Amino acid sequence: MILMYHNLGDAAGFNTVSAVNFVRQLSWLRDQRYKITHLDDYVDRLRKGKALRNLVALTFDDAYESFREIALPILRSYEYPATVYVPTNFVGQSNVWDDGAIPIMDWAALREIAKVVEVTIGSHGMAHRHMRSLSTELLAEKAILSKAILEEQLGIQVHHFSYPYGQLRDFDHRCQQAVREAGYLSACSTLWSRYNTTANLFALHRIEIEPQDDLRRFSAKISRPFHPKYFKQQAKDMLYRLHLRR
Repeated sequence: MILMYHNLGDAAGFNTVSAVNFVRQLSWLRDQRYKITHLDDYVDRLRKGKALRNLVALTFDDAYESFREIALPILRSYEYPATVYVPTNFVGQSNVWDDGAIPIMDWAALREIAKVVEVTIGSHGMAHRHMRSLSTELLAEKAILSKAILEEQLGIQVHHFSYPYGQLRDFDHRCQQAVREAGYLSACSTLWSRYNTTANLFALHRIEIEPQDDLRRFSAKISRPFHPKYFKQQAKDMLYRLHLRR
């Protein structure tokens, strides 16, 4: 399964998981013998049809400064890898698409973490827009350009993508095709499920970890095959598909 985080911090805030809860969550995963793996490994196993049981990939959307300052030291203490998705137009700025209060890493900070063996850098697009609203030509251009910018600025290869917002209303088959043709190996959505298959390599499901997730809520999300949020996601998707047919 793939877990999705955003911001970490001691003060309560939008999309912000406390450092204390984050440590408890990683400790629980370790104690329950989950294997935390690089996204490259997770995707490779998925492509080859290998077993994913108890395999977990950690992802962080939006490349907030708290990843370098809080999450990374904790991850390194556990020797756990993680993937950070960067919205290239907002490097060194803040999350203006939400409340604008959370700072995003600048290029110097991203170069620093890109050298760390536990860290994989992925693209979160350029302008944090609903990609479904873009023309096919613009989708292709933005998918290619965000990858090229990251690779030039950081001196690395970028293989993974994360759709901004990431629900069915936010991306479609054209978006998946643009990302695939741009040379990425995978793309994450925010569609809620513990399960992935080779059929959805470019619409990977994730489990969102939220500020209110104490250890009881967290463990339920991870260990319950069909959590209530899964059924809420299914209902949301069905309603959206019905809307498209009107």
